[in-house]
Amino acid sequence: MKTLNKFHIIAINLIILGMTCSLAFNLIGSYLDENGFLHEPFALIPIG
Repeated sequence: MKTLNKFHIIAINLIILGMTCSLAFNLIGSYLDENGFLHEPFALIPIG
């Protein structure tokens, strides 16, 4: 069995980070306040 080199480990970590950010965006959700402003964790979208 081949061992994982550093590029494989980095790629796996980036995939896990993207999936975690996408999941967190869906769990946190977004809402409208009383003034009609949309509040959402937009920073998680490009990372995911």
